[in-house]
Amino acid sequence: EIYDYPGGRDEKSILAFAEKMSAPAITVIQRLEEATRFSQHKTNEGIAFLASDKARESSKLYEIYKQVARRNQASAYFLWLDQQGMDSNDG
Repeated sequence: EIYDYPGGRDEKSILAFAEKMSAPAITVIQRLEEATRFSQHKTNEGIAFLASDKARESSKLYEIYKQVARRNQASAYFLWLDQQGMDSNDG
């Protein structure tokens, strides 16, 4: 797949983009607090989306979310709250 590079032309920016595009399109988290920390540290020039479904990988939502995440990975971050194994008090 080919993606437009929207960033700066310096070495640091190009390497950061390459690392981001080489990583999985979705970051799986276990707690909502992780989403807050992630957005504070990783999304300085982007936006983060959060989705969840108790069925996770067997869910149609997860499959569509994964496709959208991959197509838009260059300009946004995508988090998936894994509800499997969560205590009911975790939020």
